[in-house]
Amino acid sequence: MVLLHVKGKAEDQQFLYETTVAIGVGDLVRELVEIHNLRLRLQRLKMDGDDLAAHGPCKPPDKQGLDEDIQAEADGVTLPPRGPTYRKDPTGKRDGCAPVESAATTLRKALDDAATAASKRQVEMKKALTKRELMEHLDLVRGAVMIAYPMGLPEWDPVRMDLEEDEKPSDTPVGADILDAQTAQLWWAGKQMIPENKLSDHVGRNEKTKIVAKLQKKGGGAPQREAPISPEEHKAMMAYYHKRQARSISHWSPYDRVGVVHADPQGLSFPGASLRPGSLAFNPDTPRRLSTPPRRSLVRVWTLDPQEEMKALESNDDDDYTNSAWANGNALKNHFSGVGNVSITGLGGRRGFN
Repeated sequence: MVLLHVKGKAEDQQFLYETTVAIGVGDLVRELVEIHNLRLRLQRLKMDGDDLAAHGPCKPPDKQGLDEDIQAEADGVTLPPRGPTYRKDPTGKRDGCAPVESAATTLRKALDDAATAASKRQVEMKKALTKRELMEHLDLVRGAVMIAYPMGLPEWDPVRMDLEEDEKPSDTPVGADILDAQTAQLWWAGKQMIPENKLSDHVGRNEKTKIVAKLQKKGGGAPQREAPISPEEHKAMMAYYHKRQARSISHWSPYDRVGVVHADPQGLSFPGASLRPGSLAFNPDTPRRLSTPPRRSLVRVWTLDPQEEMKALESNDDDDYTNSAWANGNALKNHFSGVGNVSITGLGGRRGFN
């Protein structure tokens, strides 16, 4: 089975999918779009379902955001008594009629399982997704909602809308990431896969192939090239070089006879000099016991920081590298002919004569 690592527009829009090389690219794109839209659908259900379990169904669109207590007080109307599971929504979007605790727990568990199945962590676990598996989680969420609200949800509730039908591609924030199976495009290796071709026409006939493909809308052009290293690796590299650059002379050890640790690039020290300040500094005129051998002078060696070394290499415009062995264009010829590095009398001791 060919393993596809499919990526979308956002970082979390990625999943694994298994197929064969004999499948048509057009059929493959339709299957990938179905899984992509199902993942988005389950993620929306997770977000709206948690609010449903906590604060009940949504109010009508014309009443969302209004505080019933303030409105009733202003109108001089007494509100009817509320149930034991009433939880007021601080945003004013939901009516506060939450389900009983056991039904809310069942609903939250179904939502958590669905969100886990649609998470990008499935890629890290190397688990391929299927449409059947995602539809099973969708049915479990639908059953949990029916247990919590046997009378059903209002038609304007987003949970009911996601359970009954999928969102259509649109310019809204919800529909911006949804793809159309008829117009979606699949890109691999910087080239678009032609819908009329077989998958084997692009990736070969090996069934053990793994590719990283990009799924996107029509008209988006070639996908942007990904960074060679991840953001975590970039942060680790920057921290490593900053740590090396920030080394100070305060870590000098008196047992370091030759000051190669945290060396000072100012040059060499004079005999008898010391890097340690104060009364502990070495003085050749200070009387010492005969059992203590005189300390040798400290020599500080100049070592370049990696960043300073790179700057020095960039500023070096000399062509002295042409005298190196690796820059010799006739090195391979001399190696097989056996005349490399040969001195010939009478030619001034020239070596490497051809």
